[in-house]
Amino acid sequence: EREVQQSARRSLAAKNDIKKGEALSVENILWLRPGGDVEPSMESKILGRQVKRTLKARELISEADLE
Repeated sequence: EREVQQSARRSLAAKNDIKKGEALSVENILWLRPGGDVEPSMESKILGRQVKRTLKARELISEADLE
């Protein structure tokens, strides 16, 4: 049941390539399954934060990737 629950959750991902130092916005993020580190309920806390490294399109974003 936990596996099903985890796969049904969504995770933060890059909508397109995001360069190091670029701030996250609704234009450059999306939510993908399966779930991982950053959940949709955290969206207001992550918008505007900068990324520590360049991210590829559709790459999952973790808390460790954020300034």
